[in-house]
Amino acid sequence: MGDREVTAVQCFLCNARTRKKIPWFTSNGKHYYTVVSCAHHGAIKGKIRLRRAEDGKIYVVKTMRQIDSDGVQDIINKKNQVRQNRKERRHNKKEGSV
Repeated sequence: MGDREVTAVQCFLCNARTRKKIPWFTSNGKHYYTVVSCAHHGAIKGKIRLRRAEDGKIYVVKTMRQIDSDGVQDIINKKNQVRQNRKERRHNKKEGSV
């Protein structure tokens, strides 16, 4: 995910620059999600899937879709759930080592 060409998001309808509402985040290490806003077309959901090729290299499948406010809220809820799960895992790890 260090490649700026992969993480850059332009509106897929008009190729205009977008503003990030939610930065890229992952829930399992293979799928990354973001929400950006286009001035003309509104909210756009981005999803990146990392796949392994037969020769051992990794390639990227990037999907962009226009979404409404309910879709934005779903992504926010998913991000908050990931945060909560990580927080609980860290807390349990600290308790187990004491």
